[in-house]
Amino acid sequence: MSPQAIDVSEPYLSCSCFPDDIEREIFFLAASPDTGNCGSALPTAYLCHYLLVAQRVHHWLEPVLYQVVDVHNQKVVKLFLSSLRPRPAFAKRAVKVLHLRPAVSPEQGAEILKLCQGLQELTLRTHHGGDANQLDVKNPLLEPLRTLQPMMLSIDLASAFYGPTIFLPDLPLLLRIERLHLANSWVARRGLRIGLQELCQLTHLSFHIRPPGQHTTHNEILCEILRRFPRLQVVVLWRMEYHDCEEILTDLERHNLVDHRVVVFNTAHFATHAGPGPKNSFWEVAEHVVKWREDNNKEPFDVPSDEPALDLLL
Repeated sequence: MSPQAIDVSEPYLSCSCFPDDIEREIFFLAASPDTGNCGSALPTAYLCHYLLVAQRVHHWLEPVLYQVVDVHNQKVVKLFLSSLRPRPAFAKRAVKVLHLRPAVSPEQGAEILKLCQGLQELTLRTHHGGDANQLDVKNPLLEPLRTLQPMMLSIDLASAFYGPTIFLPDLPLLLRIERLHLANSWVARRGLRIGLQELCQLTHLSFHIRPPGQHTTHNEILCEILRRFPRLQVVVLWRMEYHDCEEILTDLERHNLVDHRVVVFNTAHFATHAGPGPKNSFWEVAEHVVKWREDNNKEPFDVPSDEPALDLLL
């Protein structure tokens, strides 16, 4: 959700016929992503209206408003920083999921990340406006990224690495996280050279692949991942919509990469399952598929026909 400035100096409701604990639970239930609006997250505008009911309601629900923040344009950047600059302790405590989009500059992103040091999940897609290949340009994001401790990261590597040389272990954050999605389409081709196989602490890994025969080396990097990652639970391979899934699976079998932890998803549906607060994130769907295979003794590449997010698998 995008933050908005809220004025509660004149609350609409000063008293209630319910005890505070019951009233609080009513508002929490109304603001829950699992109720109303077809199971998706409550629109920010509605939640902001609830904050205007009374000062106590504002106190209860404001952390909910900032739990998932999607900073997608300059207006949201300014609102977010003006609201949280004076309250760094609240920012650290409240913001758990943060999406920084290309409209956010590295300098703005660095200031936001310094405030949000309690993150559990980060999407990093900031855009460097100058020549990112200049070796003398220092990336302001590196300092706040050193101290973050999220479990989950989705990253465009150009947001963190300036210059022509990329070696993933050089970014300490990548050695701490458990779940990693790499947004760059060239990762499968250059995975061994950028040190992807060194991130052995990962439990979940996701990256894009190309069809067999199109100068791809995803088989080589996948082999290293399956061999070297002792905690690995899920590997998600994203194919383009026009790629034939069966051809990809046949190629994996030909290279002896048959493993029940490998799940192939359709990139056409990535945004639906990777945006702010989706009900069925692609990680959850992949975990469900892998567990279904294990529990039912299915073949490594079988998929459940009753999967609610079957669109990802087709």
